[in-house]
Amino acid sequence: MITKLVIYLVCEPETPELAEAAVEGGADIVELGIPFSDPLAEGPTIRLASERALARGMRTKQCLECIAAVRERVDVPLVPMTYAAILEAYGHERFVEDSRAAGATSAIVVDLPVEEHREVARIQLVAPTSTDERISACAEHTDGWLYLVSLTGTTGARDEVSPALAGLVERARALTGVPLYAMDATVRVACIQAEPAVLDREATIGKLERLAAEAAGDGADLLVFPEAFVPAYPSSVWARAFAGWAAPGAKEAFALLARESVAVPGPAEARIAATAREHGVWLVTGVTEVDPERPSTLYNTLLYHSPDGTLVERHRKLVPTNHERLVWGQGDGGGLRAIPTPLGRLGGLICWENYMPLARFALYESGVEIYLAPTADDGDAWQATLVHIARESRAFVVAPAHFQRESAYPSEFPLAALIEGAGTIGRGGSAILGPDGAYLAGPLYDEEGILYADLDPSRLWEERQRFDAAGHYHRPDVLRLTVTPR
Repeated sequence: MITKLVIYLVCEPETPELAEAAVEGGADIVELGIPFSDPLAEGPTIRLASERALARGMRTKQCLECIAAVRERVDVPLVPMTYAAILEAYGHERFVEDSRAAGATSAIVVDLPVEEHREVARIQLVAPTSTDERISACAEHTDGWLYLVSLTGTTGARDEVSPALAGLVERARALTGVPLYAMDATVRVACIQAEPAVLDREATIGKLERLAAEAAGDGADLLVFPEAFVPAYPSSVWARAFAGWAAPGAKEAFALLARESVAVPGPAEARIAATAREHGVWLVTGVTEVDPERPSTLYNTLLYHSPDGTLVERHRKLVPTNHERLVWGQGDGGGLRAIPTPLGRLGGLICWENYMPLARFALYESGVEIYLAPTADDGDAWQATLVHIARESRAFVVAPAHFQRESAYPSEFPLAALIEGAGTIGRGGSAILGPDGAYLAGPLYDEEGILYADLDPSRLWEERQRFDAAGHYHRPDVLRLTVTPR
């Protein structure tokens, strides 16, 4: 096997100099990205570099000039990487002619199927899901070599080759003799255990913004915050006062929680959306939600924001637990189906909702691959629940837990007498588990912190060979679930 070092650079004014330095440092091939804003497909580093290049006026013509300038400095293969929409706007044959004139060796067009525009000589891409027939067709029409991609996720996040990619290499080598270039990718998740600025919505979102920047800077594609993080989880240490008819400070405390809750849609939700958009990440946040159209009931809610800032899902906890029924109303069927994303199918339940077998199965039936289980349960028994969910779902489980201390409460908190001397109110217990129930990170107790794990999608296949709760180990002819959406 011959190993080549491939460097990827976005076309910018400094790129020729950087490419020359890369080749001097040992690069064998240079890929030159023509900037294109695609936050759902690119990790935050490439996306931000592309946006910067676009802001500096780097359009297709300028990128071709950049390629020509790189060619003057280096003699290794140069491969522009672009998208079908750019070629459609520029002209397919014109792009081929101009890119070759600039010194390009070939091209990669990420989303252009092998069957289309064969006049554009390009390197074809295949994945583990590609059939043998498609791999053969791509090999027949590829230009130079075959580009093997394991699965979606941020490039460069792992330090070993996944079994899925290794298997793809073996299949491709059995079908073709053309050179193979293998690129592997996993999904890096951040499970964030953080103490809110208790009952201060804006300050808590400010902390969310800082932690999101840190996690995105560490390469995370998916960031998950705890249950009711904004503005704070209403602990039973003090929320039990709501059961009293005339408990001093109870009504005032509830009014404070309501005032600091997150209206959806509203300015606070928009700040969370902007954070996801700024860093190009999937951001899932536990909030106490108030509906601006009917602002008399609060809900325990998970908000799912995509990397472009869109609120793609909102899940309200179906049944509040114990003292929570004095705080939150009942949720609906929204969010009981996993949502497809470039990272995998995301879905989740909140705290003791995870003890509802039918709610779990609704997620299994929709193919959940990354199962989110934010919680306020800091008991040791909860960890056994997480292990069971991972083994039952055969999915990755990301479970951030709430962390609170008495010192985080405002001095004017109406129920301050109930938390006096409590010290730690919620000790955490955040964890990330694999589809076999093994811990990938955590559990983390008694401190704030961010847990990271690189999720290898091939592990899902490995664990689902023997058991798939909604697939080959299911009897839909005998057992059937009906879900009523919102």
